[in-house]
Amino acid sequence: MTDKGKHNETYEIHGNGLDTIGEGFDALGLARNRRDEALRLVTSVFEADGGRGFRWYKTAGTNELSCYWEGKSQNVLWVTNTEVHVIADEAIVRHPDRTTTWQKEAGKYIGWLLPGAVAGEGGARPKAEVATTLCPETFLHVPSGTECPDCLVIH
Repeated sequence: MTDKGKHNETYEIHGNGLDTIGEGFDALGLARNRRDEALRLVTSVFEADGGRGFRWYKTAGTNELSCYWEGKSQNVLWVTNTEVHVIADEAIVRHPDRTTTWQKEAGKYIGWLLPGAVAGEGGARPKAEVATTLCPETFLHVPSGTECPDCLVIH
């Protein structure tokens, strides 16, 4: 297995050591009421796996922290605004003795919801409902009060 080493340092937002992860929480905009539990979960996975040399980073394209530690060739733990998750395969990362409350990709990843989070919400703002009108020419729904791109009439 090839160690990722200090790959995290190639990203603008990164840290070495559990004591720096608060900076990552700031970069995520992680709610204050979720930070203590997120840190407990990250620490419990890290310790259950016998980790040392904890490293994390945040890419510009995702709102999550990707984490790994010495001896790992890939990311094994992620923190989002709603949950902390790991690779489910314990041959890759050992898990703490704690019941999981979250999963994705048919159980390939498992984890724990943070306080106040609801499974399936994703932490994003709800999409606004936009009133639509049926175009009488194309029979497609278009936003009400706007010019229809097909018939050029305001519906």
